[in-house]
Amino acid sequence: MRVLSAPRRVLAVEFENRRELTLTMCRMEEFYESPHKLIRGNSFTWEQFLNAYMDEAGTLDYFSKWEGFNVPRRSLDLFKRLFVPTNREAELLNRFYEGKFEYLIAVDVNSDPTVLPHELSHALFEMDNAYAHTAVDKISDSGLFEEMSRHLLAAEYPDQTFVLLSEVNAYLATSAENELEEMFPGMRMPYHPLRRELVALWEKASVDNASCAAV
Repeated sequence: MRVLSAPRRVLAVEFENRRELTLTMCRMEEFYESPHKLIRGNSFTWEQFLNAYMDEAGTLDYFSKWEGFNVPRRSLDLFKRLFVPTNREAELLNRFYEGKFEYLIAVDVNSDPTVLPHELSHALFEMDNAYAHTAVDKISDSGLFEEMSRHLLAAEYPDQTFVLLSEVNAYLATSAENELEEMFPGMRMPYHPLRRELVALWEKASVDNASCAAV
């Protein structure tokens, strides 16, 4: 596990493979923003986790599907009260709390290059009120939020307005065009004008929040 450059108060780590990434992050991430109400915000067993994410044929793509994770401190504080951390979780949580960080980001060495900026945009959306409010205003004024939310819900994102706004912002601000076409196919209204605004906003917020060096 390697610590990456990140904005102030953000711990961003890179794992050596997808297995280590997902086994370390899955419970913390899904406790924070699972689409399944039994999982999100609740104590759950591994059996309940597997049952929620496995289809009727027994297929489970969770551990290969997700390339990046993001969890705010407010959720990690609650997670620690309800769960006994695994060794993997404990190692990361110890580093997080010893460093007095406010947001946790995790990727692996094979994650797409757009994944880390995507996850970091979630961190700034949580921590930088001016950035979040401006992004929300631009998204709301565009008239695109409802349609883009339907695509995100179909992709198993949780039905929570804050999370959906953060995802719309993150995708438009950091994703490549082919990824946007895949996530939001057949949009009735063009998203490119909003995308240009959110890219500029993200670039400014990244500078304003100053990076710290990787170690």
